[in-house]
Amino acid sequence: MSLAGMTPKDHRKDNINFIKAKQEEIKHRIEEEAKPRPEPFKLKKFAQVPSKISSIMTIDTNNEQSVLKPSRP
Repeated sequence: MSLAGMTPKDHRKDNINFIKAKQEEIKHRIEEEAKPRPEPFKLKKFAQVPSKISSIMTIDTNNEQSVLKPSRP
């Protein structure tokens, strides 16, 4: 190819650039996952109110699998 006046494509360089870009992408994704998530929005007047599901369901600690069971009949 160099005899014909064309320069051959450098696949090694392309692969190295691709790998570096992937590493940066993974690094940023890991940093995003490590950040603490913000607390879900809740109106101030409902801040002390427990969620509905916590009042309906209780965790059965006697069972090895900790299956949720309704506390109401």
